[in-house]
Amino acid sequence: MQLKIEKIVYPGKSMAFYNGKIVFTDEGLPGELVEIKPLKEKKNYIEAETVKIITPSGKRITPRCSHYKICSAYQYIDYNEQISIKEEQIKEMFKRGLAKELNNFKLTPSPEIWEYRNKLRLHVLWDKTAYLAYHYPQTHNKFIRIDVCSLASREINLLLGSL
Repeated sequence: MQLKIEKIVYPGKSMAFYNGKIVFTDEGLPGELVEIKPLKEKKNYIEAETVKIITPSGKRITPRCSHYKICSAYQYIDYNEQISIKEEQIKEMFKRGLAKELNNFKLTPSPEIWEYRNKLRLHVLWDKTAYLAYHYPQTHNKFIRIDVCSLASREINLLLGSL
């Protein structure tokens, strides 16, 4: 199924429409034409997985981490565009949740785009040897092995490498 992404909603889901239903998928920038695979269909929305970017945006970048969909849903987006998207998400949350307009709100960009996290939540798993893994969101038994994470600080990555 092919869809045009309308916007990115918190916490990093791409949103589109199909036959009057909202579709939330795991990747896609506004204006991009994507191919999706539906995973769950509810009364008012569809949860999906993006399987192909048909028409990429100029604001798309190559993610540094192979596991970016788990550790950072925004990692495939140019950093300045990430800031714009997050500003709009915050404004929308305040408007919907508190009926408060944040017309002049500006998000302060981080001085560090990479290697800024000083905390990770990893699991120790065993497959002949022990290894560290991220837990896939909304699953109970699906994990992805982590050897290095571009968002983690250098010290954490050194520790990951030594394990």
